[in-house]
Amino acid sequence: MKKKVHIAREKKKGQGTNRVEITGIVMILLGFFVCLSLGGYGMGIVGNLLRNGFYVLFGVASFGAALVLIFTGAVYVLTGHAPNMTRRLVFSLIAVWIILAGYHHHMLPAGSNFSVASFMTYGGMFCGIPVGIIRFLAGNIGTTIILTGLFVIDILLLTHWSVSNGAKKVGEQTEKRIGHVKARIREKQEAYHSARNAAENAGEQYNLTDFIFHKPTIKNIKKDDTEDLPVNVFSPADEKGKPVCGEATAPTVSENAQILLPEDNIDMLEGHKVCEENTNDIKINSKADMPEAEKNNFYSFPPLSLLKEGESSGSLETNAYGKANRLETTLKSFGVNAKIVHVSIGPAVTRYELEPAPGVRVSKIEGLSDDIALQLAATSIRIEAPIPGKSAVGIEIPNAKTAAVSLREVLSSNAFQKGKGKILVALGKDIAGKVVITDLAKMPHLLIAGQTGSGKSVCINTIITSILYHSLPEDVKLILIDPKVVELSIYNGIPHLRTEVVTEPKKAAGILNWAVTEMETRYRSFAEKNVRDINGFNKQNPEMKMPFIVVVIDELADLMMVAKDSVEDAICRLAQKARAAGIHLVVATQRPSVDVITGLIKANIPSRISFAVSSQVDSRTILDKAGAEKLLGKGDMLFNPSGASNPIRIQGAFISDEEVEAVVSYVKEQCIQQDVIVSDETKIDLSEWEPAVSSDSEEPKDELLAEASEWVVDTQRASVSALQRRFRIGYTRAGRLMDTMELMGIVSKADGAKPRTVLVSKGQLKELFPDQIEN
Repeated sequence: MKKKVHIAREKKKGQGTNRVEITGIVMILLGFFVCLSLGGYGMGIVGNLLRNGFYVLFGVASFGAALVLIFTGAVYVLTGHAPNMTRRLVFSLIAVWIILAGYHHHMLPAGSNFSVASFMTYGGMFCGIPVGIIRFLAGNIGTTIILTGLFVIDILLLTHWSVSNGAKKVGEQTEKRIGHVKARIREKQEAYHSARNAAENAGEQYNLTDFIFHKPTIKNIKKDDTEDLPVNVFSPADEKGKPVCGEATAPTVSENAQILLPEDNIDMLEGHKVCEENTNDIKINSKADMPEAEKNNFYSFPPLSLLKEGESSGSLETNAYGKANRLETTLKSFGVNAKIVHVSIGPAVTRYELEPAPGVRVSKIEGLSDDIALQLAATSIRIEAPIPGKSAVGIEIPNAKTAAVSLREVLSSNAFQKGKGKILVALGKDIAGKVVITDLAKMPHLLIAGQTGSGKSVCINTIITSILYHSLPEDVKLILIDPKVVELSIYNGIPHLRTEVVTEPKKAAGILNWAVTEMETRYRSFAEKNVRDINGFNKQNPEMKMPFIVVVIDELADLMMVAKDSVEDAICRLAQKARAAGIHLVVATQRPSVDVITGLIKANIPSRISFAVSSQVDSRTILDKAGAEKLLGKGDMLFNPSGASNPIRIQGAFISDEEVEAVVSYVKEQCIQQDVIVSDETKIDLSEWEPAVSSDSEEPKDELLAEASEWVVDTQRASVSALQRRFRIGYTRAGRLMDTMELMGIVSKADGAKPRTVLVSKGQLKELFPDQIEN
């Protein structure tokens, strides 16, 4: 019996559920029918009646009634029962609907409150009549105040929220926070007083700055999927001028997150060194505590106080996480799924390391560079795909504020102070803020290119100054070639110079030929002593020690215009063979075109530095790949050392003209104070090497010149084709003969299609060639 009753109840319950679902479906269909009717889709007589009736009664709020029908019907169908709504909730929702429709009707122009057209266009009779009466009695402003008050009251009834309770909770939370802050301040004060008392008892001084609150380096960090994102932050020198080469993380970054050096393969490059230790505790050396060779009696390294300290610029990139999120969103909008796994904040740019999802092509990310720059409002971006040694793609975005890297920061680092290289050169700081030092003796030659104002001259001054701070005059000699005359002339008089600064292009070709001869002489000495290079020779024969020679050419393009053949041949020979002889080249040019940086020069100078260039073609000329056209200028460079697969982005160290002058003056002054006179015997007599420079005016004259000139004067036919047929020579030689006759004044200049005119007689020609022309 009980079983039958249970079955009957289940059957009755199922019938009730079906009835509710049917009701819901009917409501949904009715709601769609009303929507289509209101939209004027031609739903017949019934649809037109509904449309006119709803518009007259409710106006534009009629669509709200249709949506309520659809929503209620969906609840009936999905839940199987009517929605559990209290009477107050229903009336509150209806009131909100009426008030919003009343707001809309309130926008009706004055004088048309009670017309049928206004009811259908605005709030309908249901809302329009009450609003029209209120508007007539209270005016426009009063109606707005009344409707707003009714809306606020209805919201309070609908949400059960109390203004007094809300204010009370806000006050409690504020008081609680203030109590926490007071407790922390009290703890700090107690710790400071106890530490100060202990220090006074011990006779020491205690610093209040050990107890101050430290602000985070990165602000505006959102807690999202990038919460544990490792960030490597570059910090400029602090107020004491000490370089910072360490790590800092945002407050929400995991403490166990590993801070990775963006260029993990840097340490593998020969002759390249990166400061990995924190340099906060490095003392700035003075002249008294700089290392000196025991046998050197006069030269002391310049003090670092001659160089300016780096200016602190605070946090360089305060919204790294925000840009990371925008970068991920931008890539996702183009169908590229990638996750940012590491952020490196450098002096000039911030690199975001992306880990693409499986199946994402690297070329697709590279093709979105312009779109990414647009979305992030960046001037230009550079994409390194992939990062060497990592399964990640690097996107480098310029910082809103660039921090200058002073040469003093780099020279005071442990990497430079304790470096054992023969010719250490300070370049600057990489994208992670790490000091970059390289040994010119292991490069072994360096090619520098970049457009005007990109930082080439500053880089050359940095290289020379690094040598003055690290190498003794007896260990390293300099040969400076400055066709621009004004760039390197300031170094005249320093003891490191092998000869005075060369400013004339023809003399520059001669000094390069001297360097070739010096290289050959050294190799013969190596062969006699049975050694392979300069290091072995100096170790075996300390009394005959040979210095390293660094040849610096400030503008190669000017030399190539004046004496291309001799300059190119000398540079190629030095680049091919001079490394073991201790002669190294530093060649700079502002025009990295193929007629200046020829294939022979590029093939023999493996290490390159490219500053900002104007086009991708110039970038490929200097680096054999694109990228330099995206650089920012002002010292932003790509350094591609010998053996590296990809170039390293560096913010070059800056040294001003005043600093260069101060360092050079110090070096010259100490030589004068120590009565050091550089012997003239060590200087190079350039006059002996000037004839080595080829010139068009010094070329030997063609043996046919006299005979050809005589034939031209006799026949009065001054043309290249006539010379070709008469003497059976090629066009090039015939053209050269005609040009020589023009220079000698025998024939006139070419005038388009008109023939040349013979300008001399047979007697005048005999005066030009007295021994070759007979009477």
